[in-house]
Amino acid sequence: MQLPDEIVAAQDDLMKGGLGPLLATLGISQAELARRIGVSQASVSQWVSGVKRLPAEQCAAIERATKGRIKRKELRPDLFGPL
Repeated sequence: MQLPDEIVAAQDDLMKGGLGPLLATLGISQAELARRIGVSQASVSQWVSGVKRLPAEQCAAIERATKGRIKRKELRPDLFGPL
């Protein structure tokens, strides 16, 4: 199954350094993602901005919260394998 061009472009942006483009493409705000995975919006903001690295345990939570539209291996290929 081919992904829409917007998702592919957002995935490329993510690999260049940010969760933000994928969230924007999916129409999910930082606050909404934070609510879905049980963390503060400030934590999500720090991951998006690169202030803090996304913890491995949150990658699975994000994958579940987005129903697989964002995959853990996209977020941390260093831990979960290459794309």
